[in-house]
Amino acid sequence: MKRQESLRTAKTDAAADEWVNSPAATEEEDWTEHDESEPPYKKLKPWREMLKKGELEQVTLQPGSFLSDREIKDKYKHTYLDKKQFARLGKEGRTIKKSTLFWYPAGVYDKYPTELYGSEQREIAGVYLHGVIRQEVQDEAFAALEQMKWDEPKRPETETAVKRQKGNKVEPKELTIGVTHPRNKPKDLMPSVDTRKNAEHLRHLIPLWKEVAWCFQKVLPAYFRLQNSPGYVTLQDPDAPAQPLPDYGGIPRELRNWLGPENSDAIFSTLTLLRSCPASIHKDRNANKDQHNFACLTSLGDKDKKGKPTFSGGRFCLIEYGIEIPILPGDLFIGQTTREWHYNTTPVEGLKYSMIGYYQPRNANPNKDRSRLESKEGVNGEEVEEED
Repeated sequence: MKRQESLRTAKTDAAADEWVNSPAATEEEDWTEHDESEPPYKKLKPWREMLKKGELEQVTLQPGSFLSDREIKDKYKHTYLDKKQFARLGKEGRTIKKSTLFWYPAGVYDKYPTELYGSEQREIAGVYLHGVIRQEVQDEAFAALEQMKWDEPKRPETETAVKRQKGNKVEPKELTIGVTHPRNKPKDLMPSVDTRKNAEHLRHLIPLWKEVAWCFQKVLPAYFRLQNSPGYVTLQDPDAPAQPLPDYGGIPRELRNWLGPENSDAIFSTLTLLRSCPASIHKDRNANKDQHNFACLTSLGDKDKKGKPTFSGGRFCLIEYGIEIPILPGDLFIGQTTREWHYNTTPVEGLKYSMIGYYQPRNANPNKDRSRLESKEGVNGEEVEEED
């Protein structure tokens, strides 16, 4: 197996350095067979190893294979498919049921030199991992979500869910967790209002976030390093000073601490939490289109005595390619959603929570004030009107 180039963090970021350069975060670990009693996320291996052992299927995303980018932008942005196209999706689309690696065709994205993410001449678009998050951390997170103070959905892609969910017993709700800024002070970063009013309950989501991060670092180690470290050096010159990544790529320490020290190894600056809130067609605004940026998506919900979810609907879809991915409790999708049109295909019946974690590189701009992210005032400060 051909190895990827090694990456290291900046020496000035000790916390990130310890995490990224740990044996668990590198592809150089001696991968051995795991005991069956181990949790599923600890059985994961780098994608090359999983492909070699037949543990991942592969799909190459062909641009416009179901709908063109222009047609989606002009006709379907912040809406849902009409009946005709939805029927076509059912006939011509593809449903992903097994763990799968998604590729971009060669040459579609080439902003970063291959030494940063390995020798591949094409980029990975995402990976779907089936049944990798433990039930006990799902249960703890679900109980915490049930206690939170929820808001009405207000973003263009989620406010459409209010009409979409009419007749469902569970009204759509939304929370923005993590780093934000007041609408009138775009350079002043702080934990969001939703973070401050739910801090006690959010701490019970940390075990789930940690398992999500573990899955990310195990399966996509090179991309994890790029997102988890604000600087890098290469094997060709390992003693050289760490160089900054383009466009503030790599999350700095200050953007991890929005919930306190116990959250200091988070790989996300922000979370979106949704409660039975199927989003309309959109692209995420986390980063520039040509900049790599992975969001992590999972879901939670009630289960019956047999362990099956009691909710239905709200299936995740990469609509340009007609690919549906039923991200059920325990599943994880790690994908470049800033590049891809996506939405939830149908209304949600019952209670379904969705959690999306991501890093917004623009908040790492050194011209922004991050001092309140590390103070008590940051989590417990005054109410402010935030950006949308």
